Amino acid sequence: MRTRFLGAIIFITLSIVIILRSSKLIYSSTDYNIRLVATGLFLGLITYWIHGFLNNFLDTEKLSVPFWAFIAALVVLEQQQKIKENQFRNY
Repeated sequence: MRTRFLGAIIFITLSIVIILRSSKLIYSSTDYNIRLVATGLFLGLITYWIHGFLNNFLDTEKLSVPFWAFIAALVVLEQQQKIKENQFRNY
């Protein structure tokens, strides 16, 4: 019982953090390509969550790969955006 509750709290916290960081990336990005890719990845992740609500895909290792791939791609885009902002500020 405790582990399910703890797992649910961690998943909800992770979801909230991903939604906040992704929306910040989408709205603060000045590069159109980064904004477009980030929006596509975020919508794909939302679609995965909605479908996964009906069928728990994260229990199956093979089907949890898209979940973590979407998150990893969003993190990479966020890091690229930070690098571009730092390069712009240095000039």
